[in-house]
Amino acid sequence: MRENNDALLNHIKDIFSELKQSNTITGFAPDMITLHTLEGKILNVSPASLPLFGYEPDGLAEGYLCDLCHPQDRLKLQDAFQMQDKQTVKRVSYRFRRKEGNYIWVETTVKKVDQSAGAELEGFVCISRDITKCIYEIDYLKEEMERYRSLVEQFQETLGICQNGKWVYLNDAGLQLFGGVRKSEITGQSVFNYVHEDNVPLFKEKLAALEEKNNSLEPFELKLMRHDGEIRQVQMACSPTKFQGEPAAQVVIRDITREKETEEVLQHTKKLSVVGQLAAGIAHEIRNPLTSIKGFTQLIQPYFTEESRKKYVDIMLTELNRIESIINDLLVLAKPQVSKIERTDMKELIEQTIHLLNSEAVLQNVEIFSLFDPELEAVECESDKIKQVLINVLKNAIEASEEQGKIFVKVCMKKDKLRIQIADEGKGISEKRLEKLGEPFYSTKEKGTGLGLMICKKIIEAHHGNIDISSRLNEGTTVEIVLPIEQTETNQ
Repeated sequence: MRENNDALLNHIKDIFSELKQSNTITGFAPDMITLHTLEGKILNVSPASLPLFGYEPDGLAEGYLCDLCHPQDRLKLQDAFQMQDKQTVKRVSYRFRRKEGNYIWVETTVKKVDQSAGAELEGFVCISRDITKCIYEIDYLKEEMERYRSLVEQFQETLGICQNGKWVYLNDAGLQLFGGVRKSEITGQSVFNYVHEDNVPLFKEKLAALEEKNNSLEPFELKLMRHDGEIRQVQMACSPTKFQGEPAAQVVIRDITREKETEEVLQHTKKLSVVGQLAAGIAHEIRNPLTSIKGFTQLIQPYFTEESRKKYVDIMLTELNRIESIINDLLVLAKPQVSKIERTDMKELIEQTIHLLNSEAVLQNVEIFSLFDPELEAVECESDKIKQVLINVLKNAIEASEEQGKIFVKVCMKKDKLRIQIADEGKGISEKRLEKLGEPFYSTKEKGTGLGLMICKKIIEAHHGNIDISSRLNEGTTVEIVLPIEQTETNQ
């Protein structure tokens, strides 16, 4: 056995002696090459040990790499010297103590080789190189990736990646936008599942253009569908990227639903302002000649004693009063104000209104049913204006009802507020038309002006209440009016 070991040592030394004669390998090789016994003992070391680790080649000979390895990494290196298969190559990364005492990262490639031509004598060849810079760069890249990942996840806008028409990544903001609970609910799903059907062709066109041009697209707007069916208006920007080495699209989505709603409110406010100014001007210009006409008509009224002629004057005065009432409505648009506030029995007021319109309902073959909460409280309001609102809403319900239709008026208390519900069984209003109700000059009637409902809204708003309209096609429409019991300073 001892003779075999001596033969092994002599053979290894012969090999290394040949290596020393080759300056190309030992003199210029940047990596340290070492020869080891089966137990791991260093026999020979290349000159690279000095610049790499600060050790002279002779200073490492007869020693063990494991002795200079960091204690926490020692087992990894020892394991590499335990392999039995000479065809196997192992790479081990560990911390190595330089002669100056500091540790650097080293990668050692270990291979078991035949050390004898005639006998089965074995040893190891190791090639070691300094990988400290690589490790630091990898750590730096990991930190940068973690920082980037954190930035993307905390990004306020939705950031996602779609590939082959499917979502493969979505940040937390995207999860919130789409109304999901877990990202797994969305990733892997078709991107078109979350695009409103009206905008699917547009989105397909944009993705095709992105793939064709391989360049970022200008931001565009479309509607998205959330998990709960809610529609969101968004602005989307797409740019080409790579995901797991394959082409993909990076998508940035900004929710502009509130912005669009604000724009609509501003446009509506501008329309109201213009209509109000127009109404005030018209009312002022008409009122002056109207006063003269009405005054002179009243002056000549006594001179018409014949019954046949007197009735024409009465009709003229009735119509003039009607014109005056319309002018007052126009002034409500211009400057709605609640002037004569008094406590009003709403049950009595509503019953009077129903009685007033009952004859018209009978002509249309429509029945009006009412249900009142027994604990109704009196409401502080301007009764004439509220009555005007009720007349307008009930007339609309009668006109919308079909033959043998029914209208239900329900009045109840809701905390410190009064709630009036007026529901008909008419044809209903489509969702698109419902959105425009209350806009000036928009009406669902053939000869309507759209001012009636607009005036109603103004009156209710002046009473610090609200009016809400809901409708379904072929099922009917419900108008809900909510009024505070008291017109307190807080309400005002």
